[in-house]
Amino acid sequence: AVPCHQYIGRKCGLDKGIPVLEVALQYMLDLNDLHAEMKEAAIQCKDNVEPLQKYLTGDRYKYHLGAINRSIKGPFYFGDTPTYVDFAVCSYLDMCEGKWLNPLELKTGDTIAKYSPKLRSIATYIRDLPSAKQSELITNLPQVPAGFVLKPEIVASWK
Repeated sequence: AVPCHQYIGRKCGLDKGIPVLEVALQYMLDLNDLHAEMKEAAIQCKDNVEPLQKYLTGDRYKYHLGAINRSIKGPFYFGDTPTYVDFAVCSYLDMCEGKWLNPLELKTGDTIAKYSPKLRSIATYIRDLPSAKQSELITNLPQVPAGFVLKPEIVASWK
């Protein structure tokens, strides 16, 4: 996904304001790592949510989101203009939220907003763009396929 975001973003001119491409790559890899770590915890949730609960309430998750938040220079990763890195945010958050964070939000609150408010702001901005709201194809799609969403009985095991 990271090379695709970078390639398409550059083709679409969404690389303006990125001074060092390797830094943009690192920022997207940080988002990829966030998803990967959450996935590792989630796949251990065979009959209860405890592994994911430990991860989401632990220091590693908070520190990871804090580091991401500090990487964001302005309202967007590289300042005042969104780049392909900012658009990648939605890709990764759609997966994290659609699979695990949204089903658990009544238990955890919005942890993205709490530990990385700049990340939440970017996602909200990109999701609210007119181009993201004009197509019924986009607006009617679920964030992730239903089979990927944390099951209610697993969510209910949160202590």
